[in-house]
Amino acid sequence: MLPDILLALIAVLPLMLLLVLRSNAAIVFLAACSGVLLQQQFGPDAHMILDALLPRSSSVYKQALDIGLVALVPLVAMIMLRKKAKGFKYLLGVIPGICTGLLMVLALVPFVSSITQDNMRATEFWRNLYEFRGAVVLLGVASSLLILKPSKKHEDAHKKHHK
Repeated sequence: MLPDILLALIAVLPLMLLLVLRSNAAIVFLAACSGVLLQQQFGPDAHMILDALLPRSSSVYKQALDIGLVALVPLVAMIMLRKKAKGFKYLLGVIPGICTGLLMVLALVPFVSSITQDNMRATEFWRNLYEFRGAVVLLGVASSLLILKPSKKHEDAHKKHHK
């Protein structure tokens, strides 16, 4: 029961923050993807730096560092883009918002303790999410790009009209 609650909390928290802050969910989803990529590419180097600074650092510090690398980028994007989502695109932002939460679950579970990780991976929610992880990313990217696409009305407003 507790693993289900933790997974749900990780999944729902980004969406709730996006709605409260009125941040652009499309950009935040893409920032979440960047956070995952940052951890994958810079994580090993960050571990070496941590080991150099704290030679006796435990795996808990490395787990916290990895979680920070993944979660910090979308969190900073949410804060920087607060009150930027308006109108219909704000409502459409629910789709990339949900995808952001699900991506955070997929990205953060590998960095929790092994016992918690095993318990989370034993849930039906995790098994279903993991099976459809590609669809989550595809839906998040596609919906984000559609939201970010400028409307025709917006493009015409900046053109000069000559007679």
